[in-house]
Amino acid sequence: MTTPFSSLSRAISGVRGPNPPLVERHVVTARIVCWVLVVVWLCAGAALGEDAEDPEIGFAGFLVDRYEYPNRVGAYPRVDVTFDEATRLCTERGKRLCTEHEWETACRGPRNMPFGYGIEFIPGRCNTPQPDGEGGWIRDQGTQPSGTFADCGPDHGAVDMVGNVWEWTQSWYDEERGWRVIRGGSWFNNLNLASADGRYGRELVAEFHLDLVGFRCCRDAPDGSQ
Repeated sequence: MTTPFSSLSRAISGVRGPNPPLVERHVVTARIVCWVLVVVWLCAGAALGEDAEDPEIGFAGFLVDRYEYPNRVGAYPRVDVTFDEATRLCTERGKRLCTEHEWETACRGPRNMPFGYGIEFIPGRCNTPQPDGEGGWIRDQGTQPSGTFADCGPDHGAVDMVGNVWEWTQSWYDEERGWRVIRGGSWFNNLNLASADGRYGRELVAEFHLDLVGFRCCRDAPDGSQ
């Protein structure tokens, strides 16, 4: 059945068609400064080494959830949500959607790496298409629970920002048209999208939703931590 978003869904999924999506490369040029390096903030009061109910990673000026919403290791990311739904769910937790700059800063980590964990793609490190050994790619793994690919990101940093599911940001792609930016790619996307600098936003109106698109939350850093 054709839906109003069928063509756009195919573009985001990376399915070949007569009008392939314009893939943009976005580079954070500002110096990345972590006000707490490689420390997971255990905001629920859990001791280091125990499971935290709401783990966050601290950077200069903001904190980012370690996992995709609902920010719990072992939970499936919340997907198929509109921009407004994602905004509301973050607000209910006293947070907000990340800006595009915050998202990329967290994804690249303190070493400013295009895949978070390093400069070069490592097969199996993140939930992205995997090489089949014959020049092609395997795309059958689907969305996985948060933290399944525990090494997908900077050391002790945010996990699964590359691959698994796309993530809404609060930033405009085209404010006049009402288009928002999503980042990070998914388990289905080629590496030009499933990386720290791949982005998409064409026609992504607030009502758009897709089972490849989720989100994670950010919040401003507490006073005195910047």
